[in-house]
Amino acid sequence: MRTGVGIAVTEIGVGPREVMIVSQSDQEYKDRFKLFKEMGIDPNEFVVPACDDKGHSGKAFCRLQPGHDRLIDVIVSTGIFPYKTKSDFIRHALMRHLRWCQGLVEMGKEIPSMMKQVDIILELVRGQIFQQEFGDVMMRLGEAISAALAAGAQGEAIRLLAFAKKQIEDMPEGYWRDRYLREVKDRWGHILR
Repeated sequence: MRTGVGIAVTEIGVGPREVMIVSQSDQEYKDRFKLFKEMGIDPNEFVVPACDDKGHSGKAFCRLQPGHDRLIDVIVSTGIFPYKTKSDFIRHALMRHLRWCQGLVEMGKEIPSMMKQVDIILELVRGQIFQQEFGDVMMRLGEAISAALAAGAQGEAIRLLAFAKKQIEDMPEGYWRDRYLREVKDRWGHILR
């Protein structure tokens, strides 16, 4: 394990290369979203789904310089940005570059119109992803709490709920944070009292 600027880094082998995995403390997680907020950046904008609302997607391939490829791996693995994979990073970079090109070149009304259509679909699919993740988290949390209560371990159920509530409170302010908190309160508020 290497340590750098307060971040613990563990290297694990992935195929022929190694990828760095970085674990962040709760404070680093909060600081990341505080920094995003101060910069006027919505962390949700980093989420660019791989397909549209009908499940359709295109496929592209390009070669990268080894240094660029490794830098993408490092950026994704830092955990500073909400990228889960290299593809997440590339889709976000592509979206930002398409907007940049659109702003530089006036090529008629087709490009702005197409970008607006892409933006609408992107927002719809992003909402579906967040809704699915919300359902998955609440289902798993419910299963864990039910199992603890069924085993007579109310203290463990309370601990799980308190941990989950703390993690949710550390999420960026907004609709999804509020929805998670409301769901925890509505379903398990009586346990936390």
